[in-house]
Amino acid sequence: MRNKRFRLRSTNDNEQDRLRKEFEDVKTKIDKKQSINPEERDFFCTCLQLSLNPEDKHISEYEECKWNYGLHLFYVYRHDLYGTGHYINSKGPITDRQKINQEISHAEKIIKDWEQLVFSSNQASPRLLIEASKELKDQMDDLKRLPEFNEMGFFRQCNRYLNKRKKIILRNLALFVLIEEFLFQTSAEDLKLRFDGKDVFVTEFSLFHIGSRHYARESQEYDRNKTYHTEEVDFRGIHKFLRRVFNLVDGSNLLQNWSNNHDFIVFEWKNVNYDVYYGQNNVINAWDIKTFYPLTEEEFKWKYSQFQKVRLSERLAIYR
Repeated sequence: MRNKRFRLRSTNDNEQDRLRKEFEDVKTKIDKKQSINPEERDFFCTCLQLSLNPEDKHISEYEECKWNYGLHLFYVYRHDLYGTGHYINSKGPITDRQKINQEISHAEKIIKDWEQLVFSSNQASPRLLIEASKELKDQMDDLKRLPEFNEMGFFRQCNRYLNKRKKIILRNLALFVLIEEFLFQTSAEDLKLRFDGKDVFVTEFSLFHIGSRHYARESQEYDRNKTYHTEEVDFRGIHKFLRRVFNLVDGSNLLQNWSNNHDFIVFEWKNVNYDVYYGQNNVINAWDIKTFYPLTEEEFKWKYSQFQKVRLSERLAIYR
């Protein structure tokens, strides 16, 4: 076992052996064509990326790791798929130009495969894949409507347009992988919120819509005229953040029967105003979160200038 360790940085021998045992257990499942869950897949693929053991195969050799590898490539190459930039991975700066070219070649293949899978999805596909498809189609349409890539189509074959298109697809894939693992690790009960006497769920639609439009501004390929969450609202903790707000609001009794006539709540948290919309989801026959984002000062004044502010705590205030 000792010569088969990952030889990861900053781990002791016992930890190396434990990780290797878990890795080999998942690898055995893969070799036997048994199914693995998203958590096992993430662990296995991450170990391959971090391993310094020359006996381990490259991550690209495992079909099971294709989308996880795409997530890794998104983190490294999301700003530049031309291969001319400066790149950093988990092991430090990448100085080997041959390695960079190889990884970008892998990214190109993964992008093509993901696009084909997403655009061939239908109502029988997994719910998360359907939401990924809807969001990707919306973004592609938005990209084509930009003045430089308008309906004349003059620039739609230029490298700039094609590069943006590829990065949008890779971002879509990355978000899918992150949400898929999050949903596996999170119980349905934990994603069920309560507001104004009604159950309101955080669903695949909620996470993909909010994650795609209101997080990671720096990886957006054009100005979508959206606002973006800061680290104050962690993406994997959206349900916990909203549960805390909903519970405090319900406890105040200030918005009783509010949902009978309104499909939104507007509140202030730590001096930032937020909108959260909810409504019927016919797929699950229940209410879910439609969107959730911070308001600009201009949008707040335009939409809620007539609302009264009521402070519930030092951090939280609501508008009604």
